[in-house]
Amino acid sequence: MKINKVIRLLPLLVGVLLFVQCSSDKKNDNNKPKSETKITSDVKMAYIDSDSLFSKYNFAKDVSESTQRSRSQLESAHRQKLTEIQRFAQQVDNKYKSGQYLTAESFNADKSKLDQMQADAERYLASLESQLTEEINLSMKQVGDSIDKCVKEYAKKNGIGVVLDKKSSFYVDGITNITDEVVKELNSRYVKIEKKK
Repeated sequence: MKINKVIRLLPLLVGVLLFVQCSSDKKNDNNKPKSETKITSDVKMAYIDSDSLFSKYNFAKDVSESTQRSRSQLESAHRQKLTEIQRFAQQVDNKYKSGQYLTAESFNADKSKLDQMQADAERYLASLESQLTEEINLSMKQVGDSIDKCVKEYAKKNGIGVVLDKKSSFYVDGITNITDEVVKELNSRYVKIEKKK
């Protein structure tokens, strides 16, 4: 998510800019008497608690719930395929132990069928998992894009030049927390679309 990368790098960039500014001021002021330098900033700053945002943003909550359901369906499909394979393997084993195979060809045919069932199950589950991963990635990108767009619009509308993420900042005292306002804006824009079953 681009916003998280920018937010995490922002404190570092501000620090570097302040360091460079202080360094250039010292070079230019070598002949002036030393005095205490105060750094002031005309940039209005705010921060967002991203953990709180994700727990309150309805779209993010829906994506999380959908992801959990999809994972449960994948686990259920895995258990179902495993049960089918184990059941057939047990039948083959029972037939073998009780001498029901009259020819090697009939035993080999069942053995081949078991191998094919395992290969088919692996392909099916890999395809299902790949599809799930794609859906999750797309949904998370949509969540990130909607948050990114909303934060930018909110910041511009309110004259905020820098928006930090609380968890990637060491100290945010004296900086306005805009999490609830952004969540309110995000939720007002979100319209849940029910999937047809």
